Amino acid sequence: MNIGSSPLVRIAQVFCLFSFLLSVRQCVREGDYRRKHPSCNFPSFLQSKDPGYGDWTWKYGGATHVGKVKGGVYTICSKVYSKESSGQFEETCPDNEKSRICVKQHGNKYAVQHGEGRPKFQCIEFIVRSRTVIQLTLSDIHVNESTICNHNMTVDHSPWISVRYSLQGRVNCPFIGGYNFHEIHEFSKDHQLQRTDCKRSSSLDVKPSVRIESDCVDKEGIKLLFRDEKCVPDRSYFTLEQRLVCVASWEMDGHGFSVLKKDKGEFAFYCIRVEFKDGQISKIVLYLDWECYRATDLSSPDGKVRLGYSTSYVEITHSEKHLFSIPCKPGIRSCSDLKQHQRRQHHHQQQHHLARSDVDTCQYCLNNTGFTCDVNYMVVNTWTVREPYSLMYNLSIFPTSVAHPNLGNLQCVTFDPRQQVAMRSILWGVYENGCYPRFMCMYYDTPYTNILRYRLSNVLQWPVSLNDEDICHELNFVTQPDFHDPKDKYEESPWHIAFAHNGYFRHRICIIPSWLPDSVSFVDHRNRTGCITFRSRWSSKRISLHHVDKYQNGSYIEFNHDQSQNFYCLAALSFLSTYKTSITQTAGHMDEFLCWMYIDSQTVIVIRTSSCNKQTADGILKREDKYLPHLHWLLRLDTGDPDIRDECQRLHHDQEVRWQEQLWSEVYTTSGEGDRRSNSRNSSQGALYGHLGAMFLSLCITVSVFQVVDILLTSIQGVHFYRKTLTAYIRTTLGKTTLHLHFIDKFWPGRIHC
Repeated sequence: MNIGSSPLVRIAQVFCLFSFLLSVRQCVREGDYRRKHPSCNFPSFLQSKDPGYGDWTWKYGGATHVGKVKGGVYTICSKVYSKESSGQFEETCPDNEKSRICVKQHGNKYAVQHGEGRPKFQCIEFIVRSRTVIQLTLSDIHVNESTICNHNMTVDHSPWISVRYSLQGRVNCPFIGGYNFHEIHEFSKDHQLQRTDCKRSSSLDVKPSVRIESDCVDKEGIKLLFRDEKCVPDRSYFTLEQRLVCVASWEMDGHGFSVLKKDKGEFAFYCIRVEFKDGQISKIVLYLDWECYRATDLSSPDGKVRLGYSTSYVEITHSEKHLFSIPCKPGIRSCSDLKQHQRRQHHHQQQHHLARSDVDTCQYCLNNTGFTCDVNYMVVNTWTVREPYSLMYNLSIFPTSVAHPNLGNLQCVTFDPRQQVAMRSILWGVYENGCYPRFMCMYYDTPYTNILRYRLSNVLQWPVSLNDEDICHELNFVTQPDFHDPKDKYEESPWHIAFAHNGYFRHRICIIPSWLPDSVSFVDHRNRTGCITFRSRWSSKRISLHHVDKYQNGSYIEFNHDQSQNFYCLAALSFLSTYKTSITQTAGHMDEFLCWMYIDSQTVIVIRTSSCNKQTADGILKREDKYLPHLHWLLRLDTGDPDIRDECQRLHHDQEVRWQEQLWSEVYTTSGEGDRRSNSRNSSQGALYGHLGAMFLSLCITVSVFQVVDILLTSIQGVHFYRKTLTAYIRTTLGKTTLHLHFIDKFWPGRIHC
């Protein structure tokens, strides 16, 4: 029998051939799917516009991922940081990146194909929680793309975060007010209770395990006050007094959610879920990463808890709320009960916990009352404070109070009128939402008209010792570091500069340190070269700067000059604790004010914010990340290409020649002597030399005396009014004689500087 020709064999051969053809078709089909281009684009708010901070970051399964969205494709990869010379961070994708390709749009939903492996499809909807945070709803993964968006979808617990936008945007948190919580329980990743040692030290201990204050002032954020180290959750990297800001908030299932960010530390994010009962907070769940879980995720009916492999969390319960309308009310007890409590302690010889500040506060309340006070009239105005990323806010100072956008309305108070100091105010904020009263010390002065220089202490949380000198103690002007950040350190509260809102700013003669040249070349922090003129006889009230590019044209060197930028001088500051500084207003952008800090003969730092102080300048020189957003220019003088240096000197000389020619033209035009000018020129020059020489000598003496007196008076507290009067008189005289200086310089060529 011929086996090869049997019907069974032929059927088997046909079946094998058919299976082979199906396999080839499937391979071709998979290849086509993998090569498929997007047929739709993702929403515009997702698109990655800039490198680094413009991308989206999220946590999943304990790992950090970054997504880059371009058109209808977004790639997913592990986050890898590379620090550029400018101090910015850029995320890079290694070889294990994955992609999602937009296949079809269904309203607000998008059918996407997984770009790796066998053909898989999923439906995604992007929910905007804020400019910083995007949350996703996802379907299950299927092999059929046509009906993928008809399936049920669930909210993903890993929101996308734009680190770049989180540095700028704050939103309201899920609740307002201050609460004391007496129970705090920490759970590990496997949903097991981990810590229970945060307990009261005695029955008389009224200090809560953790106190939480949220949005005491609009969009202020959340502050966590832990009683001691035992109450601080592990792996949270919190301090005993931890401040967080809300970058996104929303409601779901009757609960409030928010993504939180440390006020210090750009990449530390958390999520909070707030449960309410009868209009009051019943529980707060804090997730120690930015994964946001619903209550149903913790107790699913089938017992499968997704949280088990993702993140640790903390449950905070047993809350109470107290209202404080006066600054000297103690925590739980009343001041009238204090002596009875102290007698009971002595009788039983027990040492129960009672904060010393409570005792000080109560003793003051029993014997005294606070006094309202007046803020110095010279600073009563609305002042504009400039922050990084072009953010601005107004600091409003009234005769008896101060309105700060992050602190609310603060009343000027004193607890001993004999302790009042000129140009210093004690500020007290009281709230009707359960937040504790706050105290702060503020120093201020106005070195020039419409320019405010001020310094704020740390915000002191009630209870405090109600004494002016204690509140303004120098230790209260020292900021504690984040001990979990090895780069953070103790820092003194710096002085800031603010400008009168809608104020008139008079342009003044630029007072530049004598050790700086009149004109010089520079290289900035972006490695661009250029020329800068600090002093010029043709315009003594401005600093001029422009960039210069050098290129080779055959055997010739040519230069390309950008348009010159001019900066009008408004003030010159010289204090012992900082660098010599000029404040300027930008020509053509009159709402832009810059701070020029002269570090040494070869270094100038230009700051574009109100943080015009030595601390910021030193931080920029050290390339510390938190100070770099304040930087406008970092100029290295008289360095770089010698050809650029020669070009800058040539330009300065040419401008000098043109100015002299223009000045002679103006002299001839205004003299009105006609043909007699040539006959009488020699005799008139002698008389003019004598007259202008005497005036110049008098003026130089006046300027020199003024500069010495100005520096001395600037450094002395309490004589501001007299200095201001002298300043106004002398500077008015200088303004009227500027033109005469130009003529003197013409008749006596050379470097004439008082």
